[in-house]
Formats: sequence, structure tokens, C-alpha cells
Amino acid sequence: MERKATYRLLMMIVWLTAVLTGRAAVVGEESMGRLTLADGLSGETVYSVMTDHSGLKWIATNSGVTVYLGYRLHSFPICGEGGRPLEVYDLCEVKGRQIYAATAEGVYRISYASGAFERVLPEVKTPQSLLAVGDTLYIGSEQGLHFYDGRQLHHVDVSPSG
Repeated sequence: MERKATYRLLMMIVWLTAVLTGRAAVVGEESMGRLTLADGLSGETVYSVMTDHSGLKWIATNSGVTVYLGYRLHSFPICGEGGRPLEVYDLCEVKGRQIYAATAEGVYRISYASGAFERVLPEVKTPQSLLAVGDTLYIGSEQGLHFYDGRQLHHVDVSPSG
């Protein structure tokens, strides 16, 4: 009988730990609260959110990229031709810790040396989605599917065969 009571107590502790730990994680996520332009969010429309290798949240908006540092925001405006801010549709981090952004004027990559996003694939017209598999970046665009290995861009023909 004592063994059964010990087992019940142990199960209760495991259950409570799971419930309380899960709630703490939710509370931690909720601590982002409300993010506004006044807080440093780069745009009012959010298209995508990504978590990088270190747990930072990157936010793609209608006027650039914002990274949530856990207690404050830091914005990376991405300006197109004419100096106007670009919409950023998607973000992705490849295995080599390079972060890419899909914009109306091609694909950009953050330069850790300059602290800014630089255009690396202007030939990809209106990329909409990004996916990383190892060090390869897959890009969905109005032109179809592309993949980029960090050196060369390849196009995958997705047109129906005739």
C-alpha cells in the first residue's frame, strides 16, 4: 500500500512539473506583449516570424526586418532602389548561420560585418518563401523554384511538360 501511495505522489509531482513548466514557457512567450512602431517594430504588417539558432525572434514586416532581443527591438531597414523601405515577405537561416530575407527586389542576406542586409540575389523576381536545408537555400518566387548553395543560383523548371 505504501508503494502505491509513493507511486501516486511521484506521478503527481511529474504532472505538476510538466504543467508548471509548460505554463512558464507560455508566460515567457507572452512577455513579448504588444509590439508597436513606437517600440521599434520596423513596420505595421508582419509577414513572417523566424527563430534563429540562438533563440532570437526575427520579424519580417512591410518596412524591413526587426529582431527581438528578449527585452528590446532592433530594426534593420532594407531599402530598395530609390531608398524606399522594402516589404520583407519571409526570413530564413541556413546551417552556416546566414540569415536571408525575401523582398520585392530579390533576396538579401545580413552582413554581420556591416550590420545591414545586402542584396545577394537580385535576379530572383519577387521571392515569396524561403526554406533552408543545411547550407542550401530554397526560394519560391513568381519565376518558380530556385535553390542557392551560397555560390551559385539554380532554377528548377516547374512548368507542366508539353
